[in-house]
This record gives sequence, structure tokens and C-alpha cells, in this order.
Amino acid sequence: MAPSAPTVKLAVLIDADNAQPSMVSFVLAEIAKYGTAFVKRAYGDWTGPNLKGWKERLLSNSIQPMQQFAYTQRKNSTDAAMVIDAMDLLYSNKFDGFCLVSSDSDFTRLASRIRESGLVVYGCGERKTPQPFVTACDQFIYIENLVPKVETAKPPSVFSIDMIATSSKADIRIDSQVVEWLREAMDATSDDDGWARLADVGNLIIKRHPDFDPRTYGYAKLNELVTSTPVFDISRLSSSEVEAITAVLHAYGAALKSRNVEETVALYTDDGVILPPHFTPSAGKQALLETYTRIFNSIQLTIKFDIDEVVVMSPEWAFARTTAEGTKTMLQTQASEPHANQELFILKKEDGSWKIARYAFSTMKPLVQDGIRRS
Repeated sequence: MAPSAPTVKLAVLIDADNAQPSMVSFVLAEIAKYGTAFVKRAYGDWTGPNLKGWKERLLSNSIQPMQQFAYTQRKNSTDAAMVIDAMDLLYSNKFDGFCLVSSDSDFTRLASRIRESGLVVYGCGERKTPQPFVTACDQFIYIENLVPKVETAKPPSVFSIDMIATSSKADIRIDSQVVEWLREAMDATSDDDGWARLADVGNLIIKRHPDFDPRTYGYAKLNELVTSTPVFDISRLSSSEVEAITAVLHAYGAALKSRNVEETVALYTDDGVILPPHFTPSAGKQALLETYTRIFNSIQLTIKFDIDEVVVMSPEWAFARTTAEGTKTMLQTQASEPHANQELFILKKEDGSWKIARYAFSTMKPLVQDGIRRS
């Protein structure tokens, strides 16, 4: 669920008065998923006995202690010092985001102000953190979720659902609020067929509920949580699907080189279509057979067939972009010329196998502008 952003520059500001030193290594490991901590500072009155447990952690984690004396009792001057430093760092324009480590709601306005400047804010605190601070962050991480647990407690608000379409019924305990969040996010991100990408669902839930974390409910990943929820259909598009499509494309390239009509047409669906530029499309196996027979009887292609992109859009549909470069030889005259096409394949899964449903291509030769030729 964390973005893959190792180059994102983050400033990590820790309210040592409201954070446990034993948790800091887990916090920094979590933050590393979101970016690189170029600044790591911990704020507090280091002359007093309250922060004694922090000193060893500061050294081992390269955290800079920021001294702030407690001028009067029951007045948290640490918060003010942390806010002032945060604004100085914000105005330096050197950072992409901040991580505020505290369970104190006094940092709510600071988080909002940083976000108003277009920077991302990650909050990190205990589960007791007031909701205003949680929702002021782009994402809020509960420290309790970062510590390895021997046993995960079940959340208090749950209901039971019987597993669907199984021979034996299994009682699954699911947080009712999470199921509702999943439903809402799926409805908002699904396509016309009702399928939604799990990554899109997770990102939308975090935008709406910054403290959402599968680990809160005992699951390491979102896909594990969703899989345990028997109210959604799950479709896993593994790398094997891409490999199968890649094999079809390589087979097509080989069939072109060998000018094998039967092998080429066999790669199409029954209602497959080829859409050549400046010619009428050919639809259906018989029309494809006639078209490729005509093509292979007139030209010989000596090409390098490269696959530029393969995207699986759903369990039944995918598209691919390819490039074919080399030479084209006219069989009647034996004249050769450079050949360079960019191609688009729409593929459909039929009877468990990927086949070409639509194929279109265009030349990559420079277009003639304001040209002239003999009429």
C-alpha cells in the first residue's frame, strides 16, 4: 500500500514527549517504505529524566536531538519548537513530505498547513491519537501495527458471514466498517464489468480514511484482508498471464517471418479482425485467411519483432504494443525497402488461451507533408 518512492525526500520530526523510544526503529523502517528521511529530529527537554530511554536510540538511528527546555509546568514548549522547525523546513523547499511522530492532537493544524503547501504528510502515533490529527494527515500509521505480535487481538466491532460456495461453512469474523469501506471504494473505482484494481481500491480507502491499515485487522497485506472477506469475487492476474500473451506475440512474429498463413490465422479468435491502414478491415477466419494469403504471396518480411508493452486489463482482455523493424522484399521484383511498423494487439482469452481479437498497425516512416508525386 505504500508508494514505491525511494527518492521522495522526507523530514521526520519526532515528539519525544509523546512517543516511545522502543518504537523508533520500527517507525523509521516503516517510513523507509515511503521515501528517504533526509532529516530526523527528536524534540524534548533532554536535561530531564523523562527522556533517559531515548539517548541510546538517538545514536543507533542517527536522530538529531533538539533541545527545548520546559519553561513552566504543564506547558508543552516542545510542540512549539517542533512546529517552528517544521515551518522552516517547509519554506526551504527541499522536501517532498513530512512524517510527524506523535499522538498529540496539537499537531493537527501543522499537518493541515503542510498539506496546503502541496506536500504529503504521514502521521505516526498510538491508537489513542485523536481523530482530528489522524484525518489531517494523508496517511496515519498506528505504532501498534509496526511491532511484531505473537497474537493479534480481534477488533471489537465484527459480524459473522458464512463462506459462499464452499462445501463446509467456515465462520469468518470481519470488521463491518472495513467491508463497507471496501464496497464504497470498489464501486467508485470499478469498470463497466464491475472489476476494480486492488491498488486503486486501497489508495482510495487511504485517501478517505488515513488510518486504514490491514495490519490493524491482523493481515499483513490488503489482498490478504480482501481474500478473507467472502463478499467479493477475487481475480488474480499473475505474471504467467503476461508470459502467455508474450508467447502468442512471439508466435505471431515467427509466423510473419515464415509466411505461414495457417499458423498466423490460428492465433486469432473466430471473430478476429485485422485493420490495415488504407485498406478495408478483414473480419473472421475466412477473411483473415484470404488477407494473409495475399500478403504472404506478395512480400517477404525480414524483421525484428519487439514487444514494448503488455497490459492485462481483466481476466478476459489485454492489449499489447509492439514494434516491427527490418526490411520488406517485394517477391515479384525482389526490390527491398526499410520496414518499420508500430502495432497494437487487443487480445481475448478464449477457452483458457489468449488469442488476437483485433490487430492494427501503422508505419513509423515520416509522413510526407506538402509533398508532390506524378498523377
